[in-house]
Formats: sequence, C-alpha cells, structure tokens
Amino acid sequence: MIYILRKYINNSEEKVYNRADGKLVIEYSLELRALHHRSLIRNRDMTTEDRQNKLETLLGAYTNYFDIQRDATAGDVTFAALAQYHSRSGKYILVKSAKIWSIEMNEYVYFALVDHLDADTLATLYKAARDAGLALIKPHSEHMRSYVSLAIIADSIDADAQKALCRIRFRKSFRLALHGWMEFRIAAIDLSAGQFFSNPAGKDVRVTLERNLQPK
Repeated sequence: MIYILRKYINNSEEKVYNRADGKLVIEYSLELRALHHRSLIRNRDMTTEDRQNKLETLLGAYTNYFDIQRDATAGDVTFAALAQYHSRSGKYILVKSAKIWSIEMNEYVYFALVDHLDADTLATLYKAARDAGLALIKPHSEHMRSYVSLAIIADSIDADAQKALCRIRFRKSFRLALHGWMEFRIAAIDLSAGQFFSNPAGKDVRVTLERNLQPK
C-alpha cells in the first residue's frame, strides 16, 4: 500500500491511499488544485466587481458638480478616476469689467481601488495624489483655496495603514496665503470590516463615503 501526501485548499493535508499505481490519486489531487485555482479567480473577480460597483455609486454622488475623468494617471500611479470641481464668485458694478472682488475655489478628488491597503501602498497613493493635485493648482491673486482629496475603496486595511492614514497632514500656502492655500484630505473604506477612516482634514470626504457606501 502506498500513500501520497499533498498540500491543497487552505494549506490542509490530504492523505490518499491507493493499492494500485497511484495514478488515480495524482489525477484527483490535480483536480483539487484546479478547483481551488478556479475558486480563487472567482473570488478575486467578485471582490473586484464589488469595488467597481462601489466606485460607480460613489462617483454618482460627485457627478452633478464635478467633472469626472476615468483612469487618471499621476506619476507611476493610475487612479480609477479623478473628479474636478471649480467655483468662481465675484462682485461687480454694473458690468463684469468693473470688478470689486473675485475668488476662486477648486477641489480635485482622486479615487483608488485596492484589494489590501498596507502602509507602503498608502504612502505611494498619498504621494501620487498630493503631487499630481498640486500640479493642477494655479495660484493667483484671486485664488482662495484648493482641496486635493483621495478616496480609497479597499477590501481590507491593516492596522498600520489605518494609523498612518489618520495622521496624514499636508497644507501649503502660496505667497504667504496672498495667492490662497491648499489642503490634502484623505478618507478610506475597509469593505471587509465596514469601517471608515480619514485624516482630520478629510472629514467631509469620509462623510461622503459613509452616506453612499455604508452597508445596509
């Protein structure tokens, strides 16, 4: 009597005894591995589809006021989407050429989809969104403020990434604030735990995530 010991689903062990030549055992083990592989692909596709559905729901909340760009490249990172909002207000005397005052406000929101968010991935996404957003801001005398925001939809977020995300702070003034300022805001949802996180400046982004993606 012979037996073949093989590792398969979830690292458990299978011992199969066969009085013959073992061929049937080998074929059976290969079938198990194939089934496991197909199961992994199916689960991965389901989580990818879930993230994409969540993204579409979230973008729906921005569509009325923001211009949406899909697959936005920022350095070496390609974000799922970028939403841009621009507002300009002013006061005039009779005609616009007789301007008393005018202010400009902007917001740039990057959207990222990840399976697992760890501290290194967070650092990469943060730097890419911050630097790309800064490059979009054109400070001038009528510029009041611009927000650069990052919304992350993740299947899971580890503890180190949660802490690092909540500690992110970045604010920049242009010409001693005479040409306005910018602030970085970030928020994320952990789909597996149904939890939301943000840095202090990102409370409004987190609220938008909660209102649109909160599990029913």
